[in-house]
Amino acid sequence: MALADKLQNIDSRTVAVIGDGAMTAGMAFEALNHAAHTGSNLLVILNDNDMSISHNEGGLATYLAKNLKDNMGETTAALFEALDFNYSGPVDGHDIPALLDALQHSLSQPGPQFLHITTLKGKGFAPAEKDPIGYHAIAKIDPIDKPKVKSKPTFAHIFGQWATDKAAEDPKLTAITPAMREGSGLVEFSRQFPKRF
Repeated sequence: MALADKLQNIDSRTVAVIGDGAMTAGMAFEALNHAAHTGSNLLVILNDNDMSISHNEGGLATYLAKNLKDNMGETTAALFEALDFNYSGPVDGHDIPALLDALQHSLSQPGPQFLHITTLKGKGFAPAEKDPIGYHAIAKIDPIDKPKVKSKPTFAHIFGQWATDKAAEDPKLTAITPAMREGSGLVEFSRQFPKRF
């Protein structure tokens, strides 16, 4: 959208919001690379809550967490500035006045901008703050006093149990998760075989 506006000489700002879990995707880096190459007026907001559906794993997640903890984002800034983005942050995403100031500043600048905000998953709803994985995607919230009905096993649960059973038989079997162990039924596998997960 930012590129379309640029090609038509429309002075606008396009905003893209991405989570830290999704930032590891190849399409995200391809888009960042292309936006920087074109110099489009694009603001990328990274919502960094140290989770995607479950706790993030991998090099980029470790890099973001370590650098935020060690030097408040200076090295993280260098990563995105190397991609020709003007980096701002990290900003507390729950501090509304600070967030609005940061947004206003970023939107007033030309070219690719990157605003790094930090948030707490489930903020403001105590059950979700205590169990952010369980509350990631819910259809409805049942009353507390309603008796729980045992649900049928899902395909992911059955697959995960099968993979765990097979891994016990075959020491070469390794499981690679598609971003989260819960949704793919691999929680028990990761507990029993952490070095093969």
